Amino acid sequence: MVEEIWEELEKNQITFMNSIVKQSTFVIILDLAKEIAYFPLWWYSRGVKKYWQWARDRIKNWDDFLAFRILLLNLHRPLYGDYSLVGILIGPVIRTIWFLFLLLPMLIGLLLFVVLFIGYLAIPPFSIYMLFR
Repeated sequence: MVEEIWEELEKNQITFMNSIVKQSTFVIILDLAKEIAYFPLWWYSRGVKKYWQWARDRIKNWDDFLAFRILLLNLHRPLYGDYSLVGILIGPVIRTIWFLFLLLPMLIGLLLFVVLFIGYLAIPPFSIYMLFR
């Protein structure tokens, strides 16, 4: 009698364990499918937002380093506060030359960010293409 009850418990336990494994597998597969379906939405919405926040921070760092905005605000002022005729004439010329000199690295940096952004947008389609070619 005890052996029959023990055998019945073992069968129920095995059935119960099989049920848990099946349910767990189903939940894992469902969660994986959800993540795969959600990935493009995240990549092209929140991921883009994070990229542009990162790029904006880098551009602000470059601006702080190159003092680009400060140079633009003081472009028309004499150099070193020299309000003599020579200072008034030479200051804006020197600042304009310096502005053009600093414009080159800033434009190269902006172009780099645009190229990186296009690459960021192209990663998922390129990955899918490489998987199925």
